[in-house]
Amino acid sequence: MNNQVTDEVDKIINQYFDYLTTEYGFLVISKEFFPEIFGNFIIRLEKSNVRITISRDRGQVFIDFFSPQLGEKDKESILVEQGIHRERFPTKSGLWTGYEIDKQSIDLKQHLKLILEYIEGK
Repeated sequence: MNNQVTDEVDKIINQYFDYLTTEYGFLVISKEFFPEIFGNFIIRLEKSNVRITISRDRGQVFIDFFSPQLGEKDKESILVEQGIHRERFPTKSGLWTGYEIDKQSIDLKQHLKLILEYIEGK
């Protein structure tokens, strides 16, 4: 990965997801950036046996968790199982509300402790 691409991904991590490394002790294990494809990216972080994958596809950000006991599960499914429901609405472009990077960052920070407790309980 060239320095420009690394710098772009590091900016994203520092601006939106720094709490994962500074407050929760996750380590960035891989990062990919695709400037030619709408600025899509994939960031993988890991701590103990929990891996978080943050990806942007067509401007929407998705967050998935993996652990040996859980397998792979997306953040939204975990939260629904914990009784935290959100309404998502389609936009005129065919995408969905609530998946903007700033909203996903805030949402993850707000619910990360609950999600990690859920994973550890599996």
